Amino acid sequence: MTVEHTRPLPSRASLASASDPDDRTAPGDPPLLLAPFARLGPVGTGGAAVAQALAGLALAPLGLRFDGALDLHRTWRGDAVPWGTALVDQLAAWPVAALAGWLALRLLGHRPSPVATLFVLGAARVALLLAAAVVLAMPTPAELRPILDAMRVAESAGDRVFAPGAGPALPPIPLRVLAGGLLATAGFGWFVALVAGGVRHLTGARGWRLAGATVALVVAAELASKALLAASGR
Repeated sequence: MTVEHTRPLPSRASLASASDPDDRTAPGDPPLLLAPFARLGPVGTGGAAVAQALAGLALAPLGLRFDGALDLHRTWRGDAVPWGTALVDQLAAWPVAALAGWLALRLLGHRPSPVATLFVLGAARVALLLAAAVVLAMPTPAELRPILDAMRVAESAGDRVFAPGAGPALPPIPLRVLAGGLLATAGFGWFVALVAGGVRHLTGARGWRLAGATVALVVAAELASKALLAASGR
C-alpha cells in the first residue's frame, strides 16, 4: 500500500508574484517613502519629476531659490526671484545635475539609463518641497538678522547666550524658527535618502558600493549645478 503525497496548488497571488519580474512587494525592499520609484513606474516617476520642477518655478514669486542640486534659499526680504534666475536655477538643479550624476555612475562602472536617472533624481527632489514649505513659514533672513546680531554681541561679551538674565537682553527665538529648522533638516534628510534609494534602483548596488555611488553622484551633481550658476552669473 503506497501513500501519495500531493503538493498544494499555488495560489493565484503567488503565481502572479512569481511570473512578474517587477515584484512590488519583494521582501527586503526599502520602504515606499525611501524608494518609491519601482512602484511609481517610469510614468509616475517622470510625472513627479516634472511636477516638482513646476512647483519650484511657482515658488519663485515667494522668494525661494533652488540654487543648486542640494540648495534651497530664501531671498533677503522674501522678494520675488526673477523668472530668468528661477529658470536657470531649475535647469542647474535638475537636468544638469542629473547629467553629471549619470556620468559619475558611468565612471564607477554602472550602466543606468540616462532618462531613468533624470526621472529618478527629479522625483527625489519632491522632498525638497517639504523643506521649501517650512522655509516659507519661517521669518525671512532680514527678520532673523536682529536675533543673530544680538547673539553675536552676547557671545563676544563672554555671556551664555541662552542663560536668562545673563548679559545683554536677547530677543526671544520664536518656537517656529526652532521647529522649522528641525523640519527643514528632516526634509533635506528625506531628499538624501530618496537619492540613495534612487541610486539603488538605478544600479542595483548595495552596501558600500551603494554608499560610494551615492556620494559620487551627489558631489558631481552639486559641482555641475554650481558651475552652471557661476557661469551664468547667478
